[in-house]
Amino acid sequence: MEIGTAGDGRTACIMAAVTGTTVLTVDVDGSTSYRARAAVDCAGLRRLVSVQQQDGYLARSNEPLDRIITTCAIAGVPPAWIGQLAPGGYIVGPIGFRGLEILARITTGPRGLRARPIAAARRAVAVGLLHPGRHLDDLPVPPFTHDRCGTVPDDLSHDAYYDLWMYLATQDRRTTKVPISDESGNGCALVTRDRSHAVRVLRGALLLSDHNPRTHEMADRLTRLIADWDTLGRPTIDRWTATLLRAGRPGAQLLALAHWELG
Repeated sequence: MEIGTAGDGRTACIMAAVTGTTVLTVDVDGSTSYRARAAVDCAGLRRLVSVQQQDGYLARSNEPLDRIITTCAIAGVPPAWIGQLAPGGYIVGPIGFRGLEILARITTGPRGLRARPIAAARRAVAVGLLHPGRHLDDLPVPPFTHDRCGTVPDDLSHDAYYDLWMYLATQDRRTTKVPISDESGNGCALVTRDRSHAVRVLRGALLLSDHNPRTHEMADRLTRLIADWDTLGRPTIDRWTATLLRAGRPGAQLLALAHWELG
């Protein structure tokens, strides 16, 4: 099952043609579903590919599923998806966690549900009940006017920056995403709950919003965490595993990433 019909149905057609198995693709957008049905008809794959227009949270299959693939970033996994997996089946897709979109493989086993990150992802965000919520990149944050140079390694590659972000996210719940004027377009920061104080993480420096003691506490915390990450050998995203715990509001329960372990 594909959540978020990619390529106007062409991706589902390719999966069906390559594997020879049935594929259900689900999208909340009516025009996308319409174009997907046309693509399926054009490919002559109506026998293998089904198209549903509905919220992906509510997606249901009449048969056990070997794979559930999400093409958009989601807040967590609907419990009903787990019940639809065939033995040995798993879920793959980007899941939001403290500003990151983490491409992860989710499996079931003796230890319950486990998520194994593959890489950081930058995908379109799901709409409807799967929407991961607003990040601080679209909320007002204070201006950043003070910096601490030398506290962040300046040799971080694009991937290493996200590895650091992952470490910070597992260690401090104030970690989130904010705009940063570099090639990535956004980056991580510690931000207070009321959004009055923040510290951005840049390559080579921390950028502080002010000289408030709360801001300096966050900067000191980041300095220690960054040093710890460096001492650990700069662990990459794919070295972590997480359990999934119920979260969300009544009627829209999700299994969200939690309880991270470094392997």
